[in-house]
Amino acid sequence: SSSTKGPIPSSEETANRQTSRQRDVAAALASVSTTFAGFGSDPVMTDIVPYDEIPQPRQPDQSEVAGGSPNDVAIAIGLLTKRPTKRRSGYEWLHCSAYELGKIRDVKGSADGKPESPQQARNLILGSWYSNQLMISYENALRKLADDCGKEVAFTLTATPTRDGTNPFTGPSIKWSVANSQNGDRQFEKTFRTDVGAAEGHKREKEAVARKEILLGSGLTDKDCPKSGASSASSSSSSSSSLSAS
Repeated sequence: SSSTKGPIPSSEETANRQTSRQRDVAAALASVSTTFAGFGSDPVMTDIVPYDEIPQPRQPDQSEVAGGSPNDVAIAIGLLTKRPTKRRSGYEWLHCSAYELGKIRDVKGSADGKPESPQQARNLILGSWYSNQLMISYENALRKLADDCGKEVAFTLTATPTRDGTNPFTGPSIKWSVANSQNGDRQFEKTFRTDVGAAEGHKREKEAVARKEILLGSGLTDKDCPKSGASSASSSSSSSSSLSAS
């Protein structure tokens, strides 16, 4: 039978494509770095809205606003020497405040102070696959908790990245502080490291544990949330990665 596949590119053609891609990423990164001047580790804030108010599909994607895929950017800034063959060995985009939670506000550089799309370079930082999985557990837990509580309890997330200052996208951690309208003096706080490794395990399945931590830190119980225990189709659909783009 005849093959429908095109010609296999030569090693030279492959190398040229890689060089061209790296050059494009480096140019985009330089542009983003200029935009980031003076921005540093300022926090972003999100007043968490109902899931059905989150625009779908997500546009633009993280790699578009950051200037390249996380692994290509990692190569451009010297964190990697080549693209990894296994996803768990590479980098992913971590949102400081997840797309599925709503728009961000109080961001330095916002012209009018109004809520803006979370799909911005200033809301991204590079992290390991394992860091991403851990954050997703808490994002999903907070997303579902907000939906369960409905209008009874309003949640506001303040997410503060710690950037190392060498470029826009590297730094050791993202700190969450989650305030709620019912207990103004109580906040759930957690710091997520960006370098969580395989030895610390795959914690994506710990969503129930994350929910308990958020409730405890917020001074709330499931009784404060009318829909607790009822899993809505819309919020469960947010279980997909709200951060990944390799």
